[in-house]
Amino acid sequence: MLRRVILFLLFTFVLSAETVHFKEERYLYALDKRVIRKGTIRSSREGLEILYDKDGQSLLYHNDTLIITEGKQRKTVDLDHDPVMKIFFVLLNAIFHDDTGRLGRFFTIQSRDGERILSPKKPISAKLIKVIYRKRKRLDYLRIYLKNGDRISIEQSK
Repeated sequence: MLRRVILFLLFTFVLSAETVHFKEERYLYALDKRVIRKGTIRSSREGLEILYDKDGQSLLYHNDTLIITEGKQRKTVDLDHDPVMKIFFVLLNAIFHDDTGRLGRFFTIQSRDGERILSPKKPISAKLIKVIYRKRKRLDYLRIYLKNGDRISIEQSK
């Protein structure tokens, strides 16, 4: 049954998806290390799919559930138990769909020089400092600053 759901979601994504090729840079403060990955984000009304180029990892977000596929292994994650990961996917989904109503529930939104600056409201302000992004027709970039010193930067690459 899970395979049918995954195949249906993937098929639906291919038909109705907005695709952005990206470069992701994560700075891990605790390790003082940068990790750079490239991939593709596909966004549709059903959710988001992130495909990483080198390792073939796939992250499929739908209805607050994340399905992580690495090779032949699949893992389902209930994002209600991982608030940082949930914030990331809710944020990406809202940005891709220009859902300022959903963003406004979690953030105070300011616009400056074509950028949107999101200041987190409680309770996510315990995890996030701020989010900055620019989107014209497609996402140009997204920068997430976490309280633990980590940073995530996603930039369109094509």
